[in-house]
Amino acid sequence: MVYITDDVTRRRTFAKRKRCLLKKVYELSVLCGVPACAVVTAPGEPNNQPEIWPSIFDADNLIGRLRDLPASARDKHDLDQERFLSKEVERLKEQLGRLEKGNREAEAKVALMRCL
Repeated sequence: MVYITDDVTRRRTFAKRKRCLLKKVYELSVLCGVPACAVVTAPGEPNNQPEIWPSIFDADNLIGRLRDLPASARDKHDLDQERFLSKEVERLKEQLGRLEKGNREAEAKVALMRCL
């Protein structure tokens, strides 16, 4: 992915992707029965009004509910890139350990079969 340098193409792409993003947020909300909102702005645009879905009132209520949560509950699943990658590395290390153990057991079985 690279920055789109042509202004017209970038604006057209932004509008199309924004529509798709808002549609996905709507689908997530309906299909999973979860409250959701989205705030999308276009930096550098002359009339930079954020687009808010579903409405500014609903988004304000949802953000207020999030702010009212205790910090421990609010930050429980909040990951920056470093924390995400650390968790992913840990998960992959555990998976590698399980696979190595399975390989050792399989190699031992093969060795025993050869001896017999």
